[in-house]
Amino acid sequence: MLRTGRRFAATAAAPILVTGLRVRKGRDYLFVTFNDSDTPAGLPAEYLRVYTSSADRTGHTPDQRKVVAGKKGVTIENLYPVGNYAVTIEFSDGHKSGIYGWDYLHELSAKKYHYMRLYLRELREMGKARRVVTRADTPSLVSKVLEKVRAKRKAE
Repeated sequence: MLRTGRRFAATAAAPILVTGLRVRKGRDYLFVTFNDSDTPAGLPAEYLRVYTSSADRTGHTPDQRKVVAGKKGVTIENLYPVGNYAVTIEFSDGHKSGIYGWDYLHELSAKKYHYMRLYLRELREMGKARRVVTRADTPSLVSKVLEKVRAKRKAE
């Protein structure tokens, strides 16, 4: 590119490479080390699951994007290399179709707090929860529903 008679050289940024992947013992965190840092980035399994790059979350067009709810207790079951540029993560809920390229993992690491706040806000706006309702929760849910029914009857 020429500007006022001086030549400006385009410099290509060094590609982002993953130099280490480690799953924490409890399988709830993936630690990723990139070539631009010696410090591993800790990425929670829930965060990786809800920001999967697969079509079940992203859709095929921007208006088809979905918010994935109920993944708070999800764990990492396995990692599968995809060439020398990505990894597929198998989660405890059976999901294993997302490909996490090194650039995408780096972005998720750099913007972790922003993306997590965005995710929590979207869940609130949609009235969804981070965790799945289990059978153990059922008695308390039933009692809450019964309380509402009783309150409604009293009001009538």
